[in-house]
Amino acid sequence: NLMIQDRYRVFLRATRFWAYLQSEKRSGQALNIKPHLPKAYQQSYAVLCPACPLPGINLDSSWQDDADKR
Repeated sequence: NLMIQDRYRVFLRATRFWAYLQSEKRSGQALNIKPHLPKAYQQSYAVLCPACPLPGINLDSSWQDDADKR
């Protein structure tokens, strides 16, 4: 009798690791962009919303002063 090893669990693990590597690549974490992100978004795979105002990124630091003048 020839025993055939079950490779399904190994295949599932390789698939999960592949998905992890793809998420690292697509989020930019593999490119070492961590120093350029705000602290709240470091080690996060979430994509920053370009339409949402984020102080220090796409909103001037003096935005409150400008709003008070109007």
